[in-house]
Amino acid sequence: MPVSYVCPSPNCGASLRTPLRVPSGRAVTCPKCGFRFVASSSHPGATPFRPAPTSYPGGSPDTRAQDSADRARLGTGVQVVEPIRLVFENGDPIPGLSSWVLERQIGVGGFGEVWLVRHEWKAVRRAVKFFTHPDARHRLVTHEKKVLVRVMKHAGDHPNIVPLVECNLDGEVPWLMYEYVPGGTLADAVREWNTRSQPKRIRRAVRALLSIGAAIAHCHQLATPIVHRDLKPANVLRDETGALRVTDFGIGGTAVAHLIDGQTHGLMTNSGRVPTLLRSAGSFGYASPQQRNGDSPDPRDDVYALGVLGFQMLLGDLTLWPGPDMADDLRGLGLPRSLVSLLVHSVAHNPSRRPADANEWRLALEALTTRSTPDPDTASSTATPTSITPPPKRPQSDVG
Repeated sequence: MPVSYVCPSPNCGASLRTPLRVPSGRAVTCPKCGFRFVASSSHPGATPFRPAPTSYPGGSPDTRAQDSADRARLGTGVQVVEPIRLVFENGDPIPGLSSWVLERQIGVGGFGEVWLVRHEWKAVRRAVKFFTHPDARHRLVTHEKKVLVRVMKHAGDHPNIVPLVECNLDGEVPWLMYEYVPGGTLADAVREWNTRSQPKRIRRAVRALLSIGAAIAHCHQLATPIVHRDLKPANVLRDETGALRVTDFGIGGTAVAHLIDGQTHGLMTNSGRVPTLLRSAGSFGYASPQQRNGDSPDPRDDVYALGVLGFQMLLGDLTLWPGPDMADDLRGLGLPRSLVSLLVHSVAHNPSRRPADANEWRLALEALTTRSTPDPDTASSTATPTSITPPPKRPQSDVG
């Protein structure tokens, strides 16, 4: 039986409908305003909305009076849900590392919270990701621990990777501490590129793809490759110099587990399934078909994500997704046929048609850019296509 839910944001109050009741505790996202909340455990229309803390990023808390007004307006069969509570507050010390203090909450996700932290007597700031969701805590500690050790040892020395500098997986709330990168994300960079002419925007996008590919390739070339498996714009940060740096190596398996788990738990609107907090539209769109099916990690999962990112970055729109017209869309920019071929093969459903790993992908992109200089004003439509052969067998990969 269809159930209606009311967004508890004080500035929204949209009515959402789902054909099945969202399980109690399941995180959902309002498609109108983006406010994130969890489904109430009580029957529709039975539980009044409880105010969120004033520190919650969604704004001022709703009141019981507003909740009553929502019920009166929407009638019976409507379930008002309560927002996600933040576990930490400004000024709290990091559990197990009291010399670091929480300064500002900078993100919230399906598996926890992200905070900007500062050292009490050193002029140093870091970003800390807390894994507060029980399933995420369990997976991080039981499945990702060895990978995180390798990430700390091998990944941090690459200029396009955000170093994982400290972690604590033994406490009640495990956490990871990364170098703080304050310059925004890939989405901010793309918006800036879009203010320039198309030729300049495309050249910047190609240079950025080479940097991102180099970061992923660094981990794919280890004796046992580390696969990121959650490569998306939010995980590509921009530092003060404008350089792009990939973050969240070491927790891709945790993120993917939530991504797959949340696939069947979206709210429905007239335009289709709405992403939940545990499955953002972005994460799912960058996951390879094999990743969505729960297959073992493979470097070609990251190649798929690179292909999606490349398509979006060259078109200057991170809301677009590769489809049957992908090649035509790219050729419409005047790109060399070899570049179009590389990106189309990167998102092939059959992984054997993709480059073997990010290093092969990066070398192919580097070769074709130096060979044919992908200036869209002068690129020839008869450029030699990039040859992509089936990849050789590779050692079993760690998920990052």
